[in-house]
Amino acid sequence: MVMASDASPITREDLARLSSDNSAGERARVAEKLTLQFSGKTGKNFTEKQIEIVEQIFRMLVKDAAVEVRKVLSQNLSESGELSNDIAKSLAMDENSDVSLPMIELSDVLTDEDLVEIIKTTESIEKQKAIAGREGIGASVTDALVETKNADVVTALMMNDKATIAEGTFTKAVDYFKDNHEVVEAMVTNGSISATVSDYIIQKVSQKIQDEMAKKYNTNFANINTFFARAREVVSMKMMGVHFHDAEMGRIVRGMQKDGSLTPLSGLCMGSLQIFYASLARSAKISIQNVKMLISDQGELGVPALLKASKVSERFAVAVRVLIFVLQQMQQENITAEADPKKFAETFIERIKTTTRNTRVDGMDFLINLIKHYADDKPVQQHGDF
Repeated sequence: MVMASDASPITREDLARLSSDNSAGERARVAEKLTLQFSGKTGKNFTEKQIEIVEQIFRMLVKDAAVEVRKVLSQNLSESGELSNDIAKSLAMDENSDVSLPMIELSDVLTDEDLVEIIKTTESIEKQKAIAGREGIGASVTDALVETKNADVVTALMMNDKATIAEGTFTKAVDYFKDNHEVVEAMVTNGSISATVSDYIIQKVSQKIQDEMAKKYNTNFANINTFFARAREVVSMKMMGVHFHDAEMGRIVRGMQKDGSLTPLSGLCMGSLQIFYASLARSAKISIQNVKMLISDQGELGVPALLKASKVSERFAVAVRVLIFVLQQMQQENITAEADPKKFAETFIERIKTTTRNTRVDGMDFLINLIKHYADDKPVQQHGDF
């Protein structure tokens, strides 16, 4: 049952009911008022002394027998940066997932040590997956997640491009899951693995998995690794020191350099629709099939929405549609980048210009620049406004 929020200020009578009223519903109502005021959602803030008293009440309520009461605490306090760590941890370790998940998913108060403890003490795959999806989890947390040896948990981790995963943890995951298609694909398309790990994957992954991925991506397994390795090389090395006059483009490049992430634009400019689709699917957290359906939508729910979900400026929407159209035509003619990347890039760019009839399309100079860059080893040069 969902309880309507009560944003009115807490009163002495409310506090008295916590100890005198046997109704779980009434305790939940008072907890609702307390937590909303504590988190600043009522416009009435507690004094420092009152906060100490209220937190003592929270410590009592986290032990309440009624799930309804504990659930209210977790939902309303999960985004509070002022909550004491012990209260957040108690709620995050609650046996009931309705109580623990909001805190596990959202609380910044929880430390990496807390998260590792939760991973090691819970048997709940749901809770471990929630931790795997948190932004900014550290190396100790990601290693503990891999040590669960659960494919669903590790796949969720590998889909998290904001997690810090040590090289040793990656190789351990390869050893554990070299015969698991979902985990291997999530690792290969992660966008942040080193060349060493990439090579290790090729050596260890079973031929069956390599064949399955080759069929899905319409190229051999080594080429799939190469696509992503080349993208990582660009964002980590070749673009360093490049300056773009356009501030937004500069932010995009600096962001790619900072976290070594592979953006959907990388796959597109390397001439791989499959990797472009996979990158969009990862960012939007939807299936590749749904990505293809959305791309066919010419409205705002299509390419612009997918770019927004991938944190890529929607200004690229028209340019991206042009590149997709050209690549689809080239794919039908069996023209690929595998044999001669430079020749492919020249044909790709020539057809883009023919399609746009050399009219200016927002962001196109930047994308053409990337196409040239991925085709050779020369540093990126500035073009047009960039």
